[in-house]
Amino acid sequence: MKIVILERNSVGTDVSVDCMGQLGQVAVYDNTVTLEEVRERVKDADIVIANKSPLCRETLEDATKVKLICEFATGFDNWDLDYCSSRGIRVSNVRDYCTAMVAQHTFAMALSLSQKLFHYDAYVKSGAYSAQDRFSNFDLPFCELEGKTWGIVGLGNIGRRVARIAQAFGCSVVFH
Repeated sequence: MKIVILERNSVGTDVSVDCMGQLGQVAVYDNTVTLEEVRERVKDADIVIANKSPLCRETLEDATKVKLICEFATGFDNWDLDYCSSRGIRVSNVRDYCTAMVAQHTFAMALSLSQKLFHYDAYVKSGAYSAQDRFSNFDLPFCELEGKTWGIVGLGNIGRRVARIAQAFGCSVVFH
C-alpha cells in the first residue's frame, strides 16, 4: 500500500508522522500547492493525507488506486466530495482537531480587543505612559465580557466549546 502525505508541515514539525511507515510505503512532501504537484504525487497512491491541497477530478482522475483521503484537519472545502463519492473514495477528517486551541484563540482575541491591548501596549512602548503625570491612562475605555451577549454562528464542537467559555465569563450566549 502506498500512502502519500502531501502537506507534512501543515501539522507542525513537532508532530511525528513516522508511524505511517507501519502501514505501507510512505511518500512525504513538506508542502504541495499546485494542481500539477498534486496530480503527480497522488497518481500511484492508495491513501492520500492532505490539508489544503486541491483534491478534485482534475487532480485525482489519473489516481486510479486511491481508496481513502484523510484530512489533516476538520474541513473539506478544498475537496470535491461528490467526485470522491462517485469514485468510491472514502474521505475522513480529524474529529475535534484544534477545538480547544480555536476556542482559546477566540478568547485571546476577544480579550485583546475588549481590553484595547494593542493601543495600550503601543502607549507603554512609546514611553508616553512613563512620561505622563497621572497614574493611569484611560484614552480608550475597557469593557467587561460579563453581562455581554455573545453570538455564535454554528454550534458544532468549536461553537459549543466557545459557548461554554463565554458562559464562564458571564456572557449570555445566542447562536444560529
